[in-house]
Amino acid sequence: MKRLSLSISIFLLLIFFSTKGLKAQTQAWSLDSCINYALINNIQIKQSELSIRSAQSNLKKSKAAVLPSLNAGGGYNLNYGTSVDPFTYQFVDYNTNSANIGFSSSLDIFNGMRNYNTYEKSRYDFMAAMKDVEKFKNDISLNIALAYMNVLLSNELVNNAKAQIENTKLQLDKTQKLVEAGSLPQGNLLEVEAQQASEQLNLVNAQNQLINAKLNLAQMLDLDSVRNFEILVPQIDNPEQTELLGNIDDIYNNALKLPQVESAELKLKSAEKNLSISRSYMSPSLSVSASYGTGYSSARKKYALVEGRPVEQEYPYNEQLKDNMSTTISLRLNIPIFNKYATRNAIENSIVNVENQRYQMQLVKNQLYKDIQKAYTDAIGAYEKFLAAKKNYEALKESFVYTQKKFDVGMVTAVDFNLAKTNLIKAESNMASAKYEYIFKKNILNFYQGKPFSIK
Repeated sequence: MKRLSLSISIFLLLIFFSTKGLKAQTQAWSLDSCINYALINNIQIKQSELSIRSAQSNLKKSKAAVLPSLNAGGGYNLNYGTSVDPFTYQFVDYNTNSANIGFSSSLDIFNGMRNYNTYEKSRYDFMAAMKDVEKFKNDISLNIALAYMNVLLSNELVNNAKAQIENTKLQLDKTQKLVEAGSLPQGNLLEVEAQQASEQLNLVNAQNQLINAKLNLAQMLDLDSVRNFEILVPQIDNPEQTELLGNIDDIYNNALKLPQVESAELKLKSAEKNLSISRSYMSPSLSVSASYGTGYSSARKKYALVEGRPVEQEYPYNEQLKDNMSTTISLRLNIPIFNKYATRNAIENSIVNVENQRYQMQLVKNQLYKDIQKAYTDAIGAYEKFLAAKKNYEALKESFVYTQKKFDVGMVTAVDFNLAKTNLIKAESNMASAKYEYIFKKNILNFYQGKPFSIK
């Protein structure tokens, strides 16, 4: 009995945890969660972020260029037969071995501010790379927001189609009773059944559109599986009046802080620093260097007086390293005189690049102003379109209610009833489409003003 109770408890626990796992797997995605997931996991974003790492590496390299260099080296040689001793510079005709070690260092004192300008150029390139990635993230976010809005629109169209089917089902029941009572002809019932079949087809089409919209959004998120993918559907009311959209010039001034504009400005500064680097090669340069070295050779001998006569002795390794020490310090001045116009041509190319980047920056700003103009016009147009669609829907809705009452008493034919119903369905779909179009266009303007995307 205890074993049975234990087995039941384990079984219930497994069901509980599997249910929790299923809930976690099918948890609805909000717009923010979709955007945040994409910004973290999108492969294209990860690829673009590699450019930041590359620019950062160049920045570190240019920063370290102002430091002195330090190198160490050494060698060991075996000589057979006649050779020159590296320390006595005498010919020897027997096998010898020698070794040497050394250190060297150099430092640029002045080179026309080349190192400083190289560092500044790398710094601007690094900041521009970050701005480019930021712009790419903004583009991804807007694309996901648009895909999310398409899912919401498709979901609303499905709900509208279901509501219309329920309404037609009630009408079908009522018509069938009237036909059975002899108040309406059999043809009216057939027409309503045909309308119901048409609405069933509309529902299937709307559901397919919803499935494709979800699939598109899930694929943009690069999800491993699109099964059980659902989004959070917020309550979105119809806009009652147009919101204060501001004016184009104010929106443009705020949009100048967008990453694509700042990137263009940084790239212009980078080009100007590159021009300074090219000009630095016409300036004299001054550097200092120092070296230290010592070594050992088996050919080198040591002599000592023994009973008044010089006697050859072995020269110990440690003593040779100490006695053979050599230190050198030198200053080097380089004055460029003529290098086949290579420097002057490099300067001309850098000037052209600066002008090109200046034009590019202006192109970015001009395009931004045009985009804002279009977005502003589109937002106003979308709102006017929504108002017209709403007015059309409300008029057709009243007309349909009136037609439905007349149909119930046999004053209009089923053809007129179905036509009124079809027009109402189309008007409702147009109003929903216009509503989401306005919300998206409005958020595009908010984006230019640095405001977060909101669908509420």
